[in-house]
Amino acid sequence: MRKSMLAGLLALTLVLSGCGGKGEPSASGSGSGNVSGSASGSVSSQEPVNVPTAEEVQTARKTLEDAVETLRTTGTLPGFEEVLNLPLGEASYRYDIADVDGDGYEELYLVQDGGYMAAMVALILDGQGGKLRAELSEFPTLTAYDNGCIRADASHNHGLAGDFWPYVLYRYDAESDSYQRIARVDAWDGRLYAQDYAGNPFPKDVDVSGAGIVYYVAENGELYGQDGAFAPAPMDQADFEKWEASWQGSGSVVEFSLENEIVTDDLLTQGAAG
Repeated sequence: MRKSMLAGLLALTLVLSGCGGKGEPSASGSGSGNVSGSASGSVSSQEPVNVPTAEEVQTARKTLEDAVETLRTTGTLPGFEEVLNLPLGEASYRYDIADVDGDGYEELYLVQDGGYMAAMVALILDGQGGKLRAELSEFPTLTAYDNGCIRADASHNHGLAGDFWPYVLYRYDAESDSYQRIARVDAWDGRLYAQDYAGNPFPKDVDVSGAGIVYYVAENGELYGQDGAFAPAPMDQADFEKWEASWQGSGSVVEFSLENEIVTDDLLTQGAAG
């Protein structure tokens, strides 16, 4: 498994322009795909569509802080038991409170790490109006972009992609105040696999770049068919790079360090002492 697999537990990376962003629910435009510059703790230089009042921001902030305290003192978070479902002593948490989606309110970016892959989950939680609500729940290998997109790498790569890592692409939707899935991405490395799971040969005619790999992007519908073959049409590497550049754009990187930790072993110690 690639070395960068757990990097998403330490940072949420954000890059400027190209995916639609706040108040622009459709993906459009194009860019070089290059990432340059850096910033910290801020998602976007653009102003929110609806600027919240200081009181509204404070209410949301308190809701998120209360959620952290509840998790710290009880080892659970009401309403999210099915996601944060590890027993006391098995889970640890990293978190940050910051404006992740750029809407003017802060969100709680929370990662559960249970020491094994199936237990790992990342939540982006909103606290507007005093209510805790999930904007996104995914495996915690996230790369987010301040144009409103989040790339969530798959937890495993057991398919035909070789070194390429499959991912799901989300875009922030201001109307629903949540992240909506807009594409699923995978690849087929013909240098490693001459046939797919349905017995189809590698589409050499599509690989006009001669890279030995083709890509599959499901913007609507399923990525795989019932026979295990890819459902979308394959893309040459050059075309795929243009597609990625169309939503990535270029811009500055923002990282959330997730330095705040909750270790539930401490809860057991506190419980025993009480």
